[in-house]
Amino acid sequence: MWYSACRFLCQYHTVLLFVLNLQWGGWNCQEQIALIAGFIIEAPAEVTVQRGLCVRIPCKFPVGADDTLTRDAIGIWYKGYNGNLNKKIVAASTNSSQFPETTNGRFIFTGKVSAGDCSFSISDAQPGDTDRYQFIIEDRDGLLFFNFGTQPSVSVTEPDISPTEGLIAGEEVTLTCTAPTNCPGLSPTFTWEGSVNTERTQNHTLRHQDGNFSYWSNITFTPSLRDHNSSLSCTVTYKHGSANTSITLHVVYPNEMCFDSKLIPVMVAGNILILALMGLGNFWYLKRSRKMQEKGKIREDPKLKAEEAEYETLKAQAQDTYSTLNVSNSNRTR
Repeated sequence: MWYSACRFLCQYHTVLLFVLNLQWGGWNCQEQIALIAGFIIEAPAEVTVQRGLCVRIPCKFPVGADDTLTRDAIGIWYKGYNGNLNKKIVAASTNSSQFPETTNGRFIFTGKVSAGDCSFSISDAQPGDTDRYQFIIEDRDGLLFFNFGTQPSVSVTEPDISPTEGLIAGEEVTLTCTAPTNCPGLSPTFTWEGSVNTERTQNHTLRHQDGNFSYWSNITFTPSLRDHNSSLSCTVTYKHGSANTSITLHVVYPNEMCFDSKLIPVMVAGNILILALMGLGNFWYLKRSRKMQEKGKIREDPKLKAEEAEYETLKAQAQDTYSTLNVSNSNRTR
């Protein structure tokens, strides 16, 4: 009976916390398993933090009057937990000296287990912190309150530069490098590097109502076509390290941003009309000149021959343009 119950729990990974009787020899599904009602972990499934910054992962579970947690209960966060208790412990609600392999104090258990608070924080986030984390409660006599449900996933990213498109040669633009965090008193330093003028910069700090902070730096410059495909980097320096990100500038001609492709058919039609009118005008002029010549009213001179040659050229251009458009339209309708 207990064996079947164990298989059911291991298969469906319920969100409830279970108290397991752990023996030194390892897990034994035939040992007694008791369900503790009301223990449901509430924590974000995905958390993102920029490199070098800090983040707080809120976590809580309701504690009722009938729950069996003692004052000696310890909350423990494991990194990359997959069922193996030998995985790395990163934070605990007890003396950190009991866990010598913790991450140099960068992970801190900020909650209070007896109050149902299992929150923890990460400072000076590093790329190696990217992983899933598992919370377990250890009580007297080796009892473990084990969570099969939410395992927060932490992702460490680089600073962000925006916008990355829409740079027009000769037009002033402002780019922003941001570093949002909930670290008080951090005051990072921003450094811009690139082929553009990096002298016009402004740094800003904003504190939000939820206690989080936003740090950002603006750089204003006028790009030229020489800056196209060049690199622009932003380095954010903190007390214990720095983070860097780079973008490739895409600079275009001014008319590239304003030109509407829908105007192409209109422009082509306008050119055809102009050529047709020019050809028609020259046609009537030459026809009239020939009639006058036949009647002997004018003499044949070089100027008239030049006008006839110009007429033939315009006529040929109009015919070539018309033929090209017919071929293009024919290909589109296939």
